[in-house]
Amino acid sequence: MITTAMVLISFLATLVRSTFGFGESLVAVPLFVLFLSGVLGGAYGVNGPPLVVYGNLRRWSAKQFRATLQAYFLVASLIGVMGYAIKGLVGRVVLTDLLVCLPVVLPTIFLGRYFNRKLRGSTFYTYVYWGLMGIGFADRFYYSWNKKLSYDQ
Repeated sequence: MITTAMVLISFLATLVRSTFGFGESLVAVPLFVLFLSGVLGGAYGVNGPPLVVYGNLRRWSAKQFRATLQAYFLVASLIGVMGYAIKGLVGRVVLTDLLVCLPVVLPTIFLGRYFNRKLRGSTFYTYVYWGLMGIGFADRFYYSWNKKLSYDQ
């Protein structure tokens, strides 16, 4: 259900961006977005979509968007990892998975910076939303596939 909501939110946000925007004086909107992001992050591990929609509606530049989300995710991830470590959930398997992922993650950071410099204006957000929708569909497919596998066993 959450992946369907991600796809729907991404699609609707691409449609309403030209119509709506948030003024600087609205204090409640950022607080609500942070709250919603925290709830979705804690419950489902997907705290990004509300922030992406908010950044789009605020008409952030690609550079401002990337910098803001990197700062947010750095803090949120560090707090999450500390919580997992305190609960004893960070062990050998998790650290091994981290080391396996690093060869892919590090080049991807530089590739993302390259594309971020090349994309301008609304093209950037179009790709971001297509990416979110792709992740939502892939997650939905993965969940459906694993559900079938668990019934077969």
